[in-house]
Amino acid sequence: MARAQLRRRTGIPSGLEIGLTFQSWQDGSVCAGPLEVVACQLGQPLELVTEAAAEVEPYWHADGTPRWSVHLLAIALGQRQSRRDRRRQLERNRAAARGRAAAARNRAAG
Repeated sequence: MARAQLRRRTGIPSGLEIGLTFQSWQDGSVCAGPLEVVACQLGQPLELVTEAAAEVEPYWHADGTPRWSVHLLAIALGQRQSRRDRRRQLERNRAAARGRAAAARNRAAG
């Protein structure tokens, strides 16, 4: 498949070198590849994908370079997001509890 066709089908910017990537036989989308390609495929910033990649074991290409699974990184990014959401919710609950406790103290004092 020509690179121009692959770029059109996957939405990878034309300036990004694809190089050795694994492709899905169904629709031609990238299944695994370098972090830059995976970040582009997921539509996430490279820094965020790099952080999530620390939790995922890469595939190793025959030439010795790592290839990251789009699916596994999407799962890791989802888990990171849910942890952030839980932390935010916990902080909101704690702040609300502090506010209720302060209001109760004020009612009891005055």
